Amino acid sequence: MGFGAAQGPGINPLKQVELSSDPAAVANTGLAYWKDTGSGNEFYLEDESGNVIQVTDNGSIAGGGGGISSIRTETVDYTATTSDDVILCNAAALTITLFAASGNSGEVLYIKNIHATGVVTISGDSAGETLDGDVSKFITTQYATLTLLCDGLDWHIL
Repeated sequence: MGFGAAQGPGINPLKQVELSSDPAAVANTGLAYWKDTGSGNEFYLEDESGNVIQVTDNGSIAGGGGGISSIRTETVDYTATTSDDVILCNAAALTITLFAASGNSGEVLYIKNIHATGVVTISGDSAGETLDGDVSKFITTQYATLTLLCDGLDWHIL
């Protein structure tokens, strides 16, 4: 099975590397990689600061059963919870405030704008957590989606 290399400034293609038994010991930063455990593969993301997030554990989504168990539609400002998976935003102007990143490494949120003229603002919590380095991100196009991954400190757009 092959993967297409991502293109564009600041985007690193998926790379396969050999690691020691300690994933945090990897010397490269800003990449995604697989680790073959012999009984299944593990997938990791590492940001430019060296923070490592384990996304899969022996072929399953790390931290739980995987899959989407919660889909909600919001028409007013909303604060996301750790129970949320997908948030569909259906309003001309709507703000989604993310739950605290601290203690929630590996959490993934999918936020989609389904309103024809809607502008969705996505903000970190009041602790100053960021989304790819910014305090807020915006979805201005109908049917556009942001997939967010928490590393326990901040949020990252995948």
